[in-house]
Amino acid sequence: MKYYKYLYFSKDIKEKTKFRIKKELHHCSPFLYILYMPVDSDNLEFMNAGFLKFSYYRKSKMTIVGIAQGKDEAYDLVLQIINESMRYTGKVNIKEYLSLKVKTKNFSNEV
Repeated sequence: MKYYKYLYFSKDIKEKTKFRIKKELHHCSPFLYILYMPVDSDNLEFMNAGFLKFSYYRKSKMTIVGIAQGKDEAYDLVLQIINESMRYTGKVNIKEYLSLKVKTKNFSNEV
């Protein structure tokens, strides 16, 4: 499991608490959801952070792309990433968009 360089956070997670939220992930907070990119898929998926207590998920090669507080916020975050992908690349290829975002040095986090 690894973290995406430009990790997305839902609107309810304040800037000052981002470090604390990442720490809570390792304690499997039941109110947090993670957005992740599976290795064998081009789609974003999300699940309750409580599943991270299972070694299967901790040892997997998935990339955590975002952290949301609640299921509704996770849906909103997925929509935000899809909209950014459409605006920046003209298509919904999330894996390509996220890798492009990392490769482009002057890419703004706010598209």
